[in-house]
Amino acid sequence: MAVTVIKKLNPYFEIIGLLYDSVRPGAMEEETWKKSARDRGLDPEEIARKIGPVIRKYHAVFLKHRKGRDMEDFEFFFSHEEPEFVLFFQSICGAHPEWFERELEEDQKGEIQRIFLQEFSEEEKITEPPAMEDMINILERAGYSGGLGWKFLLFLQSPVEKLKNLSRILKANFSAFEKAKEAVQKQLEKLMEDFQKGMEKEYLIAKISGDVTAFPTLVCPGAEIISSNPGSTTAYIGMFVQDICKMQEKTRNNRKHLLPVLKALSDSSKFEILQSLLTAPKYNLEIAEELKLSPPTVSHHMSVLLENGLVDVEKREGKVYYTLSKERIREMMGELEKIFLLR
Repeated sequence: MAVTVIKKLNPYFEIIGLLYDSVRPGAMEEETWKKSARDRGLDPEEIARKIGPVIRKYHAVFLKHRKGRDMEDFEFFFSHEEPEFVLFFQSICGAHPEWFERELEEDQKGEIQRIFLQEFSEEEKITEPPAMEDMINILERAGYSGGLGWKFLLFLQSPVEKLKNLSRILKANFSAFEKAKEAVQKQLEKLMEDFQKGMEKEYLIAKISGDVTAFPTLVCPGAEIISSNPGSTTAYIGMFVQDICKMQEKTRNNRKHLLPVLKALSDSSKFEILQSLLTAPKYNLEIAEELKLSPPTVSHHMSVLLENGLVDVEKREGKVYYTLSKERIREMMGELEKIFLLR
C-alpha cells in the first residue's frame, strides 16, 4: 500500500461542498456537528471551540462571494436534502478534474456513465455503459432507491449536459473559493503542516487500502476517510481529524477511570465525606467526629478518594486539610452526559 499525500486542497471537492453548505441553514449545520460529536462520544462544545472559528470564517467568506444560485442545475446539485448525494459528486468530480478543465464532448457520455456506475457497483467490473434497466438494478443493489436513486438516474441519463452545467457553476465560484482560503491562510498553513505529520500516524491511514492519493479537506474537517467506494484511488481526510482522534483518546482515558470513581461514590461513607467537604475544607479528625467514623477508617476512605482525584489536599497550620475537587466531579458528570447522550 502506498499513500501519496497532496499538500493542497482539491478545489473541486471543496467548492462542491462549500456550495452545498451555503444553502443549508446555520442551525442545521450546528445540529449536524452536535450529532457527529455525540456519535463519536465527544463534547460538541469542545469541538466547536477547536474547529468552529476557522470553519465559520471559511464558509462565511465563501458565502459572501458565492455566485450562480440562479444558474442552470444549481438546485439539482445543491438543494438535495441528502448530503450523500453531493458527497458522491465531491468524491468523483474531485478525482476527475479533466471534466472541468476541458470541454466535454457528447461522445464521452458512455465513459462518464461507466465511471459513475462502477463507483456504485463494488460487486462487478463494468466495462461498458449498461442499458437503462441495468442502471436501475445497479442503483438498487447499491441501496439507492426512492428520491435519491431517481436523482442519480436523472444525472446518468444526461451526464455530459449535467457536468457542463456543474462546470460553469464551479468556475463561477473559483474566486469565492480563493478568497475563502485566503481568509484562513494563516491557520491553513499550520493545519497543512499538522496534516502532513498526522498522516504518518497509523490511525489516519488504517482504513486506506491499496494505492491511494489522499487530499486534505477543510470543508469536511472531521472526516476520517471519504471516498466514493472502498476501491477508490482518491481519498479525502479532514484537516482536523488528528485533533478529533486526540479528543477521542482523551475521552477513552477518562472513561477508563470513570468506573473506579463510580465505585468509590457507591460507598455511603465516601459519599458522605464528599458531601461534608462541600461546606468547607476539613482535616481528618473533623471528618471522623462529624460522621462518627474512626480516624483510620477516614484515612482509608480519603486514600481512595485521593487516588480517584475526587479530593485535593492542602497544608494549613500544621494540619492536612481535604477539599472537594469540584473540577473532577464536573468532568465526571460531563463524561456521563456524553455517554448517555444527555446533551
